[in-house]
Amino acid sequence: MSYLPYTGGPKVLGKDYNFFKILTITAGSFQQQPDVIITCPNPMNLILICSASTGNVSYSFNGNTTHGQMNSTAPLNYFVFDYRAQDKIWFSGTGTIHVHAYSHG
Repeated sequence: MSYLPYTGGPKVLGKDYNFFKILTITAGSFQQQPDVIITCPNPMNLILICSASTGNVSYSFNGNTTHGQMNSTAPLNYFVFDYRAQDKIWFSGTGTIHVHAYSHG
């Protein structure tokens, strides 16, 4: 099967249903404002990856409660949340975090 070459250029119209951000975390506790605000509409799937850390990096979906911890040296240094609509995340600890989110248009 052959396909015609795509000649449309980058997509610039409509909504973007994907979100990606790399964060450097250096806070000893959750701050007043969230570290990331996910801007894609109705995010339904979320992936958090800890690519570098000097210990545990904690995350929270409300800024008050620790909902989990990641460590880049641990066998499980990432979490995947399916069908969990979150648009704000707080982090504490020291490390580099990759945040991926997407929704279904």
